[in-house]
Amino acid sequence: MDLVVNKSFTLKSPDDVYNQYSAPIWEIEINDSTLDSPDFLQALTIQSNYETSGYHHDSLRKKFTGAMPASLENAVTNQLLDIVLEDQFVSSRFPMGTQWYRNRCVWSPSIFMDLPGFRMSPHIDNSHVMVHMIVNLVQDNSNATDFYYFDQDDPVYRAPTKKHHGVLFVNTPGAMHALKPVLTPRWIWYAQLLI
Repeated sequence: MDLVVNKSFTLKSPDDVYNQYSAPIWEIEINDSTLDSPDFLQALTIQSNYETSGYHHDSLRKKFTGAMPASLENAVTNQLLDIVLEDQFVSSRFPMGTQWYRNRCVWSPSIFMDLPGFRMSPHIDNSHVMVHMIVNLVQDNSNATDFYYFDQDDPVYRAPTKKHHGVLFVNTPGAMHALKPVLTPRWIWYAQLLI
């Protein structure tokens, strides 16, 4: 698997004069031939390969229980840590050094199918999540994760919607994000680095 960073920036409200709510974000692209293999794509369409997600008690988000390609299952913890810990803001929040986090982080990948109507209100995630990655599978998606300044109601950035593209972001108090109601089914590779 090849993970490419296409763009990186820090989402920061103009009102955040002390940089307390900065949110580093990377637009990424995954290059892996197994994502387009007929067997994998067919497995994603079989309804019995899904169960109601444990993350959200919403029957419109389904978690894939079929065989995940090894390249997704065993993916890129070290590469993700290298990307995020090179960021000055991140390294100041997580000062123990790359190897310390490599020894302690747990990679938690899942595949979700979001059905029409699924949505998520603006929120930040649990504190044990260090980094999130959301990548579009199967097709370009009409919906994507929207990001907000901590002090505003309107989104200021939308993650990529293109197939095999997505977003990597550090879970900070400024990483307020949401998903507007899904219009057509979408499949995403959703992964977290947990500490």
